[in-house]
Amino acid sequence: MTDQRFSADRSRLEPESFRNANDEQMRVLTALLGCLIVAERGDSEAAEDRAPRA
Repeated sequence: MTDQRFSADRSRLEPESFRNANDEQMRVLTALLGCLIVAERGDSEAAEDRAPRA
């Protein structure tokens, strides 16, 4: 119940442009995080390929 009340208060206090900017920032951050995850996976797979095989 508290979350809903906070959300309602927040939407009433923040101008629409701030909410849109926050949504855009979250989309960008999510995309960057996705890129980092893919890069990390690629690095670990590349390290496995470089590792000497027994």
